[in-house]
Amino acid sequence: MDGPDPRTAAKLARAAGCRVVASHRLHDGTVAHELGCHSHAAKVRFLDLLAEWDSLQPDVRRTAEQICRGSRHQLDQIAALHRMVRDGVLHTDEPRETFTAPMYVLRNGVGDCDDTARLLLALLRSLGLSGRLGTLGSPPRHVAAQVQLAGAWWWLETTIDAEPGEHPLDAAKRLGITTRGDLE
Repeated sequence: MDGPDPRTAAKLARAAGCRVVASHRLHDGTVAHELGCHSHAAKVRFLDLLAEWDSLQPDVRRTAEQICRGSRHQLDQIAALHRMVRDGVLHTDEPRETFTAPMYVLRNGVGDCDDTARLLLALLRSLGLSGRLGTLGSPPRHVAAQVQLAGAWWWLETTIDAEPGEHPLDAAKRLGITTRGDLE
């Protein structure tokens, strides 16, 4: 299954303090949802709830296990998942904010920051790793996954060539990226 059905998405949205404004059926039958939220924090809560729902889906778990095959240590698993999303999904802007299902993003190899953060967070959680979303800006202009490792939260930025644990703004500076308003 690719993302929750509209009824489940509406329930998750309500739990986060949002509402589903519209649902769009994509060319492969996947459904993407547009939201109305009373705050950016509510939108981030909805994205987190979607990633939690996604992490419980068998196809997400199988994908995470396949990516991590041969990785014996937690750090190796985290690095493998991060690398796959960072290198395998092209960052794009959306004309309007849409939360797209992880397996759709993975199959099509394209997504914005919330799509790749949701994908990585779902993969991490499917393996029992503790993850959350980290945001940049006030109000948030950018979101990335974070993973808890040895009691600390590590950034896992996927829209640029960041290393595991590297803060997105530090990575953008190191890479000389000056054209992304969300990474300023």
